[in-house]
Amino acid sequence: MKKLFFGLIVLGFTNLMNAQLAINEAQSNAAYLLNVTISDNAEIVTTLEKIVADYNIKKIAVYNVDSNNTYDVVFEDATYKIKATYTKTGEVIKTFEEFNNIKLPLQLSTEILRKYPNWAFSSNKQTVTYEKDKGAIKIYTVEIQNNTTIKSLKFNVVSSPEINYVAINN
Repeated sequence: MKKLFFGLIVLGFTNLMNAQLAINEAQSNAAYLLNVTISDNAEIVTTLEKIVADYNIKKIAVYNVDSNNTYDVVFEDATYKIKATYTKTGEVIKTFEEFNNIKLPLQLSTEILRKYPNWAFSSNKQTVTYEKDKGAIKIYTVEIQNNTTIKSLKFNVVSSPEINYVAINN
């Protein structure tokens, strides 16, 4: 009976330690998510950035616990590409993210339509560049069209109580 009781205690501590390791890995990428997430992101962008944050680098074939190498992982399909660099502990230290023809944030699309009332959206791209010690730069490039005339507009995402987007050119 003592052996069974001792075995259950050891098993309980083992599970507790594994849970703590999972929590620590998730917390290590909380800074990444905090920097790249904006409140009115397209749902697909938020979902993919969460996948990047939750990715377990230790499960890939080339992972080596004794190495101090970083690992580049590419997530992509026809509408997006994310290149993420992870440390050996699984922390995201750098990303380059590109999302094509996604739903634009309401405030941004409203501002564009207000300034260009007879124009139509033809395409858009959101790029996010993240570095652990520098934060994230988020840029929307939006093409609008009026008959045969096409304009390319760029907007930088900023955090401000009054405005969330600053035009880079227009």
